[in-house]
Amino acid sequence: MPNDPKTAYIAREARFFSDQMMLEMASRLVEKGLVTRGQVDELQNRRALTGETLDTLLLKEGLVSETDILSTLSELSGIPFRHVADLKIQQEAIRKVPARVA
Repeated sequence: MPNDPKTAYIAREARFFSDQMMLEMASRLVEKGLVTRGQVDELQNRRALTGETLDTLLLKEGLVSETDILSTLSELSGIPFRHVADLKIQQEAIRKVPARVA
């Protein structure tokens, strides 16, 4: 079903973590007005020194939320982002999972 929103992302080419994606994420966050270019440049310098990823530094500094990062990465990667709290677990599935496993 090509129009099914649950599977539509499969038709697109999914991209995975890369340095290029982090740069694109930073640019997108700047475009959205969530961070400034200067903040990104400063974090890029720190990233070079510490080896930490840009997304980790953005979170540590409290410049953006985890949701901002994940939704932006979702846009760039083609992999849908869903909050776990938004997922509905069917009662039948709950009954099938033993309590010690859940």
